[in-house]
Amino acid sequence: MLYNTIALDSMLSRIQGIMDGKKSDFLDDLNLEDEDSNGFLSFEHIQKVWKYSGHPSLDEELTEFLEFLALRCSSSLKKVNYEEFCEVFDESFTIGDCKHDDSSPFDASNEDPDDQDLDQLRQRRDTAANTAGNGELPEID
Repeated sequence: MLYNTIALDSMLSRIQGIMDGKKSDFLDDLNLEDEDSNGFLSFEHIQKVWKYSGHPSLDEELTEFLEFLALRCSSSLKKVNYEEFCEVFDESFTIGDCKHDDSSPFDASNEDPDDQDLDQLRQRRDTAANTAGNGELPEID
């Protein structure tokens, strides 16, 4: 999804309004859920904590915006630095405060193997199915 400056400011204000005065409690809840105490949780896990912490349900647009913000402070949605992520709830926060480097090209070699492209997974599945259909045993990685 592409955002313009007006949309960014509007959605950021909405999120900050929802979390006004609630950031520290939410951060405490996230800390309690961090079993490894490493400062990282998946975005999916953060969403679960959001729900059981009593915060209002977010529409699809705001949920996608939170994903966007999570990716600006983390390497993937599977490993979000939740303390940095929670900084977005501060009224003084701006998108420019993110540590994300917009000038560097994406480097897929830094991605977690679990984040493989769906097309690659489909191709491997199809190759295995075709090999099995020819009477040959499929290769196992």
